[in-house]
Amino acid sequence: MSFEYIINYNQDRLSSKINLFYVQRNNPQVRLYYQFDPNIPTTFDFYTANADKGDVMGAEISFKVFLNKHLSISQDLGLLKNRLNQYVSQLDGRTYGNRESAHSPMYNYKTEVSFNSDIEIFDLGFFGDLIITGVDKYYYDDQENYQSSPYQLIHINSGFNYNNFKISLWAKNVFDKKYATRAYFFDLGMGNGQKLYTAYGAPRTIGATLSYQF
Repeated sequence: MSFEYIINYNQDRLSSKINLFYVQRNNPQVRLYYQFDPNIPTTFDFYTANADKGDVMGAEISFKVFLNKHLSISQDLGLLKNRLNQYVSQLDGRTYGNRESAHSPMYNYKTEVSFNSDIEIFDLGFFGDLIITGVDKYYYDDQENYQSSPYQLIHINSGFNYNNFKISLWAKNVFDKKYATRAYFFDLGMGNGQKLYTAYGAPRTIGATLSYQF
């Protein structure tokens, strides 16, 4: 069963959209893992199981405001609340669930400030964007209680247009923030038992893009 309600509102300097949704799931699939021999890392593998029921509800909110013909601010916000009922894995007999699904942050957002100049200097039109993204904490998987930490990243993009050419210089994760995105709990077979091993998101990345519009 699912329900969705969408509201759109637009004016000369404002565009906005609100999307409300609710989904009730029967026998939702969950991705679990199991290490058949704790002392042999290669026996670590994934398998798909089914919980009994699950509920998902949330909202997606976005708006864009044009402060003037050169400057605009946009905001995207996602709110999520979900829950898996308690269930028992047929592979290892352990009880899971009765909490949020893995990789389901309660909120995520994106704020963007954009500048676009229609004043050309030597036939060049300049533009620039400042983007801030953020994510709440979430469970790394549906088995353990380890959670990520909330994080915020800043990105920039600027450049100019020349005739049909567009040249942009950009940087993602400007302040080179270290943040974990995934993690697994298993034994590497080195005699130190099961531990949490995390994978991290991309570090600061800088680049340039050249495009041509036909």
